[in-house]
Amino acid sequence: MNPFALRAPFWPLRKEDDRRSSRVSHVAALRYRLLDREGYAWHEAGSVNLSQGGVQMLSASRLQIGETLDLDIPIAGEDQPFKVKGKVSWMRQSDGLIRYGVSFLSKGSRDHTRYLADQLCQLAGEDWKQDEARPAQTFEELKEAYHLVYQEFLKRGYSKEKQSKMYYHLYSLLPETRTFLLHEKGTLLGTVTLVPQSALGLPMERVFPDEVKKLKEEGRKLAEVTLLSVDQSAFGKNRFLLTNLKKLASAFRLFKILFDSARYHGITDLIIGMHPKHERLYRYLAFETIGPIRSYPGAEGKPALLMRLDIKRAIERSHLFPGPAHYFLKSPTPSHVLKQHYLWEPEALRELLLEKESMWKNLSENQRTYFLSLCPQLGEALQKKGRSILEDDLGRRILFRAKLSSLPFAQVTTELLQNGRRP
Repeated sequence: MNPFALRAPFWPLRKEDDRRSSRVSHVAALRYRLLDREGYAWHEAGSVNLSQGGVQMLSASRLQIGETLDLDIPIAGEDQPFKVKGKVSWMRQSDGLIRYGVSFLSKGSRDHTRYLADQLCQLAGEDWKQDEARPAQTFEELKEAYHLVYQEFLKRGYSKEKQSKMYYHLYSLLPETRTFLLHEKGTLLGTVTLVPQSALGLPMERVFPDEVKKLKEEGRKLAEVTLLSVDQSAFGKNRFLLTNLKKLASAFRLFKILFDSARYHGITDLIIGMHPKHERLYRYLAFETIGPIRSYPGAEGKPALLMRLDIKRAIERSHLFPGPAHYFLKSPTPSHVLKQHYLWEPEALRELLLEKESMWKNLSENQRTYFLSLCPQLGEALQKKGRSILEDDLGRRILFRAKLSSLPFAQVTTELLQNGRRP
């Protein structure tokens, strides 16, 4: 079938079953002409895999790598095509035609981020019965999620090599924190973590203290979106399509359950620190920028931009974002699903705080006190391995009081902390 004879503005090609080659591609008729040749006529081509950075197109004509083109790309639901200049970046034979990768040289006359976000919401909302988004329910599932985060962060230079092969932070271990997983046919595809505000603050508060403080002073109930990772290997090596529509649709599915959890727990605002290159897409999800670009130590100094989603305002303005509104606001995740989450146990906390990353020794006294108040049995769990928290001054004072009173370590810790007294 000749792809140029098809005049429907947008329709799906087949979706591969193999996870490693799975991607969602689309075809639409577009027009192009060469800028380097004066008076050159318009030609038709078939587009495949429109992204923010460019387009793949099928053509019978021979073009040269480096040639500059004028492009007219039809956008579903829009009266006028997306007009943009592009440069041929690569080419290869494809079913008797030539497939070209064309990188955009400008944003063009029409911002198609909205169109792309709508398509991602549509894909994320498809009934993929083999996909499952839910909270992590076991310690082993959490460790698998932290391992995926480590793998993806290491690839992008967001993390150094770690002996534990896991990436998590102090806030991951708090009882209110929720880590969500996306599975396909039993295999982990992605993960994201929601960290509600607590006495320890929020991860991004170290980088944007004034911006977060202002929201707290306004009485907002905050939660931070963090540790978002999707398994790159599950979607092949093609990085051309925003990096791949199904990969981003998977991220949207994680955002959906995270958003439902935030609403269920009465969160008023979500904040997120992300690379500035993703700002436009998050804006169409109703996030707004509330801070400048700064270096984020938690990502090895990479640039971070702080954005905020006022949940109530976003719902009130949902008519301006019909694609995301339809996806994120319809069919909330059932409460019984959100309630099925892992409850931290002392031995698990000991493993991640002391054994895997020796995190405990780098905590401040206030942070240690806070963890002991949440889980008094943690001290006894740490003692079992002979590498006790009691090597520091705080621990020695707790142990001394426990020996004098002949009471269990956990009971002494609880009583002292509940009464607001220092050991």
